[in-house]
Amino acid sequence: MKKSILAFVMFFMMITTVWAQSNVYIDQQDSGSGLDIDIYIDGAGSVVGEASGGSNDEEFQIGGNGNNIDIDLIGANNKVYGEWLNTSGNGSTADFTLNNNGATNVTNVNVGEGTATTDVTLNQDVDGASNTIKYFIGKSTYACTAGTAAQSGSGADTACASGSAVTAAVDELAIDVNIDTDSNFLDIHNIGTYASGTTTDIDIAGGTGNNIDSYTIGSGAHNTTINVNGASNVVNTAQIGSAATTFTLDLDASSANINSYQGDVASTVNMDINGASADIDVVIQP
Repeated sequence: MKKSILAFVMFFMMITTVWAQSNVYIDQQDSGSGLDIDIYIDGAGSVVGEASGGSNDEEFQIGGNGNNIDIDLIGANNKVYGEWLNTSGNGSTADFTLNNNGATNVTNVNVGEGTATTDVTLNQDVDGASNTIKYFIGKSTYACTAGTAAQSGSGADTACASGSAVTAAVDELAIDVNIDTDSNFLDIHNIGTYASGTTTDIDIAGGTGNNIDSYTIGSGAHNTTINVNGASNVVNTAQIGSAATTFTLDLDASSANINSYQGDVASTVNMDINGASADIDVVIQP
């Protein structure tokens, strides 16, 4: 299967249907462009890509300009591990769309880690409980204090506690995540330099007990919109940039816990609140 998929990728188009406990590996060359990939997995325990440290170097790597990836996961315990590298738009928007329909699925995708990334849209729909979703965006190269080696990679933010600015160029980035069910964990870790800033939209449409962490750190103006309709959801957001940030909260639920940090004095916070026993903390501080 691996050979056939790679062959189709080289022709810039692939449509594949696989069943339970299948593995899909994709290695798209950095010079490729105009790639459309549609992957449909109906069954449990399948994997697209491979977790870090696995035996397959290809994992799920997409490079080039204007590439569009659409993945549908039907069933439980499916996993997506991937890297989107060198996706420079050059006027062509690159889209990554992932639809989860099932419980206990895992998504772990890096975007632009190690190279410039432009004109990228990330879309994810979650219809199932207890899913774990992680997006790490931007190259994480920290300038550490004297006597501490510089760190790089997706774990650098914790490995180098005294680190400072990051140098990745990630621009014209839009993130849109919709969650319709309970007890899901979403972590968006967005670090880089941005000329135009980023836009993040997260919609919890009726699910309960979800935990959302969304952090955007880097130059440029950033906008985050959170819609919460469901009980006992926890949302933590932070936006730190070189220009004004905007945080919009539409809360129609009870027992929500919302924490928002805006790292610019010119920030705008809009809140529409309809629900009992909400705990909301907003901090604006350069």
